[in-house]
Amino acid sequence: MWPDQQQTRNLLDRAKTGDSAAVDDLLDRHREALRRAIALRSSARAGLTTGEMEAERIAELEQRVADLEAGQAHVADLAERLDFAERLLAQSPPALKVMGPQDDQR
Repeated sequence: MWPDQQQTRNLLDRAKTGDSAAVDDLLDRHREALRRAIALRSSARAGLTTGEMEAERIAELEQRVADLEAGQAHVADLAERLDFAERLLAQSPPALKVMGPQDDQR
């Protein structure tokens, strides 16, 4: 996981003297190992293992898929209602008889 120890010691000695190139080299050589160590430590603090984090993420994704499917069903229902309303409006309206005041007296 960690790069060569002797080379790291040499770079640390150079960095102590103020050699900025040595500091850069140290960071370049150890960046991935440090990232992994920090990630493991932060996940351990949360009390979750990698498998538990993956299971939690899968559960979140499954919930999002279920929500999207429910939304898609709702959109399909609305589209069907709109289609029905458009078909009703497209039909020729029945002939309406306009009644005037004289027609009410019958």
